[in-house]
Amino acid sequence: MNGSTANEFKSPFDPAQANNGSDVIANWQNLDYFTVGSPGKQASPAVLDLNGVRTSLTFLWGSIDSYNAVKFYLGGVEQAVVDGNAAFDAGGLPAASGAAFVKVSDLSFDRIEFYSNHPGGGADTAAFEFSNVVATVPLPAGGLLLLGALGGLAVLRRRTAA
Repeated sequence: MNGSTANEFKSPFDPAQANNGSDVIANWQNLDYFTVGSPGKQASPAVLDLNGVRTSLTFLWGSIDSYNAVKFYLGGVEQAVVDGNAAFDAGGLPAASGAAFVKVSDLSFDRIEFYSNHPGGGADTAAFEFSNVVATVPLPAGGLLLLGALGGLAVLRRRTAA
């Protein structure tokens, strides 16, 4: 999606009612994002299957509501649920206050489900908007990349010295 439609979905980049002073992103109406549960759009849940295990997720959560939730799975087994109430407890503000940058870490998962109607399922009543989803590669893989890069620099330095 992009842009906002009253009483259906609101872009995480929309400065209206965000109480963020002059921090407005130019052309925010044209920035794409995901919405789950909006009338006529993707029903809950929206599923993100990952091609391997991840240990950290960051995303921009637009208009936090208590009935929005993110569920994490590993091998088909639920590992954790982060709902709007948890975001409020961690310092997030209600929907009218704008978006929040969220980071979930120290958790292993290979599937993420985004719900607009948590808990208990049922009909989608309102939207869950989010953007900039990044599930990071676990440290062991990152560590191997770092070691490879350092080894390459050592070889290059040795060649230069010769």
